[in-house]
Amino acid sequence: HETASELIAQTERSPAVLRLFYLIAGTICLALGALGAVLPVLPTTPLLLLTAFCYARGSVRFHRWFTKTRLYHNYLESFLRDRAMTRANKIRILTLATAMLALSFFFCPFWPGRAAIVLVTVWMHIYFSRRIRTLPPASAQKQDSCPRPRAAGDEQAP
Repeated sequence: HETASELIAQTERSPAVLRLFYLIAGTICLALGALGAVLPVLPTTPLLLLTAFCYARGSVRFHRWFTKTRLYHNYLESFLRDRAMTRANKIRILTLATAMLALSFFFCPFWPGRAAIVLVTVWMHIYFSRRIRTLPPASAQKQDSCPRPRAAGDEQAP
């Protein structure tokens, strides 16, 4: 993990053409990710992760702006902080990514390419199931954070 000052120094040392490429790529990913927030066919979280990555490499100012947006806070903050996402987000991302990889598999004429697609698909599912924790649904989190009424005979907390 890079520190903020290392990232800023690295970004400022990058050639202007590369920074421009990252800014353009980040903006495209942001637009698609924003569409994905309202259209269930686009994978919002991976696109916004790419946005954060590209903006961090392209411009400190754009990255700081992006990390203050509602999209960032709603879709990425808990994932980046806790390396976790809700089951619904996992299912949506895996379904879409698997569908895209399945299309690639069927249109790929070469067996080594097909084998690579199968390996990537299997790796993706293993990674999501073992390396990314599953958060309870938002409603369950809200309910857990509310104080519960005490039953008769419950001890009072100090």
